Amino acid sequence: MSKPPSKVVPPKNVDLKGIRTSEGKRWFHVRYDGERAWVPEAEFAGAGHKAMERLAAREIVFIGSGAWSLFMRKVAAFKRFRKRAVITEPGWAGSSFALQNGQVFSPSGTQAAIRLFDADIDKCEQAGDIEGWLDEVARPLVGQNLAIFLLMLAFVAPLLKIVRRSGNFGVEIVSTAGKGKTFLLQLIASVIGGAVDGEFGKYWIRFHTTVNGVEDIVEAHRDLPLLLDDATSFAADSGRASKGQSLFAAIFGMAQSQGKFRKGSNRPKSFRTVYVVTSNRTLANVIADIAREDAAAAADRLLTLDLGVRENRNFDHIPSTFADGTEFSRFLTAGMDRQHGTAMPHFLQKLVDHKHRNEAQLRDGIQRRIDGFLSELRLDRNDGSAMRVAEVFGLSSAAGQLAQHYGALPREFDCEAAALACYRLFQASTKRMSYAERLLELAADPGVIDLDLRAGGLAAADEFHSASGFFRTRRRGRREFLVNPSTLQRLIPDADRLLKDSEVAQMLRRDGPHLTKKRSMVEGEKPVRVHCFRLPNSAL
Repeated sequence: MSKPPSKVVPPKNVDLKGIRTSEGKRWFHVRYDGERAWVPEAEFAGAGHKAMERLAAREIVFIGSGAWSLFMRKVAAFKRFRKRAVITEPGWAGSSFALQNGQVFSPSGTQAAIRLFDADIDKCEQAGDIEGWLDEVARPLVGQNLAIFLLMLAFVAPLLKIVRRSGNFGVEIVSTAGKGKTFLLQLIASVIGGAVDGEFGKYWIRFHTTVNGVEDIVEAHRDLPLLLDDATSFAADSGRASKGQSLFAAIFGMAQSQGKFRKGSNRPKSFRTVYVVTSNRTLANVIADIAREDAAAAADRLLTLDLGVRENRNFDHIPSTFADGTEFSRFLTAGMDRQHGTAMPHFLQKLVDHKHRNEAQLRDGIQRRIDGFLSELRLDRNDGSAMRVAEVFGLSSAAGQLAQHYGALPREFDCEAAALACYRLFQASTKRMSYAERLLELAADPGVIDLDLRAGGLAAADEFHSASGFFRTRRRGRREFLVNPSTLQRLIPDADRLLKDSEVAQMLRRDGPHLTKKRSMVEGEKPVRVHCFRLPNSAL
């Protein structure tokens, strides 16, 4: 007699094994003729229709009620359940972590956790190796603060559980059409999976969904970055007012760290993620008709980086070896096509091992870096909204430094500088502070040097380019705040608008039509042009 087709299963030939999770739940491993499936014991309840459907999806099909009844008896008689660590969905499970493609990271030297969920094999596609990605994609971005910040963001999501953060957050990258927003999303995607359209799946997805679909998308990116391109495609069939309300609801849906209560569950699932959205219009613009306090709350959960206030938009500068930003982008895109999806697995194995060794130490180290970043900003710690936003940038800086320590980001990156630059870009994008307030904040920066404390009152050449600014007292006791023009542009992306602000203009000293004055500033050099401000006495 010939062997039956593999999809028609004789119950006596089915191999059964069982495991028991640390929570006491039991699962069956069903295997027949090369096909296999994990089925929770609860799905065999009653007639076992849920289990039957799950098995059929894996091409294990029982023909006829008699065959199914025999198999159900075999299941009912099974008693040997071994205790094992398991992962039932992507993200953290105890000391282990799983990517959507089914790759599991367990502490070195321990028994690997068993993956029980169906893998999305194309989601975290890998090409090349970690050294290739560092050389061809990451290192060419040294000095590119926006790009570095976005790469750091990719590593934040797996840390949210460790630092016990309540609530998720996101970043929206805003600019007019055709200005490279999707390129930046591809850059983040290259950390964890496919970046550009090709033979295999890419990690980022289009924001083509509805409010009801948001939770499913977030659930699929639990403890991982969620990258959404083109917010204009969200609720595409809605009118402007309706779309604004829907987007507002979607942002809050993604910001929640837990889902809805579902039938048969005692508590909702938790979904920790960091979401990055590209858009032609800011969230504030789309939800303009919503109450002011609600709009402000949404803005705390989706931080705007408006590339329109930056001179070079995607890049802080164009390397001299490239003709323009387009050529530089093409070079990096080609690198991402060859090298992608290797940095996050490298990071996760190191993170899992570190967490297993001493989670408290890991958490404390991350928090110290966040606190150090916040102390430099000198914020009012009673301002909950300002602190909540600043902590996002501090956490990103900490994630970047941890990734450097693990070898997943280049040591040449200045993570704190990148986080600070993008924090100021956020301020410029949202204008939560007046231009005068932002100038005074810059004057209070720890990187400002008081030349009155220097012999000769001069700065070294490298200090002139690296310091945030300088204080110096001139004749008649007039104290000035002096800033290198290129430094002001770097630290305040919309510096041109700041200098034209009426309140700032009253503080600005200038030579005729120039927005600068000549001052002897640098040791051994002729007087240079700097922005010169006379600040209120309260700021001196």
